[in-house]
Amino acid sequence: MRYAISADGEEVATHFGRCEYYALIDVENGAVSGRERISSPGHSPGQLPRLRSARTCSDSSRTLRQ
Repeated sequence: MRYAISADGEEVATHFGRCEYYALIDVENGAVSGRERISSPGHSPGQLPRLRSARTCSDSSRTLRQ
């Protein structure tokens, strides 16, 4: 499963759409199996859905795939 965490510096960001970057964390069998850091596309309409659809990420209700 892949999780996206919004971040500013080394802290979790309080606003997902206005963070500095996203930490993408892959978890398999209860352990972290991979990490990726991608820059935030900024805060404008439609940016986050396009970013999520370009990568495999999980939210609380569904898995989004490429």
